[in-house]
Parts: sequence; structure tokens; C-alpha cells
Amino acid sequence: MRSQLGTQLESDGDAQSVFHQILLPHLVLHGASSAEEIEGRGLPLFRLNLEGGEILDVLELARRKRLIEPLPDCRDAYGDVIAQTEWAPTQRGRELKPPRGLTLAAFRDYVMAVTPAGPKIAQYVQYALVALGLVLGSAIGVSSSSGKDGEPVKAEPAPLQAGIMVGGIVVALCIGFVIYRGMAGDAKLRHAARVWKRLRHRWPKFWRWQSSWQRPWLGLLAVVLVTAPFGVRFLLGLHLHLWLLIPYFLGILLWLALFAVSRHCDQERSEDPGPVAIAPQPAE
Repeated sequence: MRSQLGTQLESDGDAQSVFHQILLPHLVLHGASSAEEIEGRGLPLFRLNLEGGEILDVLELARRKRLIEPLPDCRDAYGDVIAQTEWAPTQRGRELKPPRGLTLAAFRDYVMAVTPAGPKIAQYVQYALVALGLVLGSAIGVSSSSGKDGEPVKAEPAPLQAGIMVGGIVVALCIGFVIYRGMAGDAKLRHAARVWKRLRHRWPKFWRWQSSWQRPWLGLLAVVLVTAPFGVRFLLGLHLHLWLLIPYFLGILLWLALFAVSRHCDQERSEDPGPVAIAPQPAE
């Protein structure tokens, strides 16, 4: 291992997998490349490009896991000998996708991950979920209308009740799957941030936010608060009273607070003047 990052990745499989997830899509997109070519194009994680020694370490670890392999032909198109080894992804390596966390932007990727027929079916699944949300929303309006002169609310017809129940279960399963994949991805990204000391010295505020264990759990709490009223309505069959909307608005406020903190920490990166020298650490 030639860098501090490589030494840390040796003992952290979760962090190692994140760096592999940014390396392999890069090789799939640009074709077989040497470490120098990868560094020249830029290989970013958290918008910070890996340096030459770090790229060499990530390549070596990927080789050990048989995610990449060296090209057998050591000459370029002009017949000249290639000084540096060029690496190409194996079939196993081509299956790796970029890392994703607990974000709404990653929802399409999570849907595609369980869709065997490719992106087109995933697009239809998203349309179906939107349509289902509209139907369930209209069902809320129908079921929450009160009777006249204090009369009890008329129960929905059995088919409508069954439709609401099935729709609620489908939506709950989709949300649960997104949360599960998002939390798992977020945990790996947190490990990757923690082992990368250069990221810590470059953007300390962002590093503390990205490596904080509270961040994904607060995001999960926001999701639970926002969806809880509708889960109570659909799964338990209770009417959507005003008091049930209190968790919903609390979840919205928490989500906005997390977004504000994230933007504040991200501002550090946008105002970055350039590379910062890291003082050498004394030997222990």
C-alpha cells in the first residue's frame, strides 16, 4: 500500500466497496485505463478527486477481488510498448453501480435494482406508483368527508376499502425497500468518509456531517414522520383527522432542517480555494 487511504481500506470492507463502486463504472464508461489516465480524467468521491497513490491502491484492492484484470496486450494502437498497466473491468466488476445513499434522487436506481427487464420497466413502475399515489390521495378526500348534522361518516364500499389496503401495502413495501437500500448505502458512504483523512483535512465541516452516524437516522426519522399518518390511514383503516397530520408537518420541518445543515456543510466545498497541505503526523 502506498497511501494512507490504502492502509485504511485494507481493514474496512464497507469503505473499500464504495471506492470500488466509483472505480468500476469509470472503467466501464471510459474503457481500459492506466492509473495515470484515470487520474488525468479525475476519479471523484464526495467531489474530491483521488490522487495517484490512492488510485493505485484502489486498483490493487480491486484486482485482489477479481473486479479488474490487466490487459494482456502491452502495446497501444501505434505498436508502442505501454509503460503502465492498463486495467479493464471483469464481468463481475461490470455489475457494480455507483454508491447511493438515502436520497430521493436515488429512488429510480433502487427501482431499477429490482427490475429484471431494464430501465423501461422501471420507468413504468414509477408511473404506476405516481398514479397509485393520486388514487390513494383521492381516497383520503372521500373517506375523510364528514356526514351532515353530526351524522357518522359513511363507511367506504368494500372494494374501495380493499383497494386502499392493497395500495397502502404496496406503497409501504416500496418505501421500506428504498429506506433499507438507502440506509445500507449511507452506512458504507459513512465508512468511506471516515477512513479518508485527506477529505477530513480538506473539508472538515463536510467530513463531520458525512461521517456522522446521526445523519442517516435523522433522515429516516423524517421519512417515518412524513409517512406515518398515511400508514395509519391505509393500514389501520382510521380516518385522517387533523391530529394525525402533526407528525407529517414535524417530518417536513425536520427534513428542511437537515437540508439546511447539508447545504451549510456543502458550502465549504463550493468556497474551497484549492488543495490544502496536510501537516505530517508525528510517529507514535
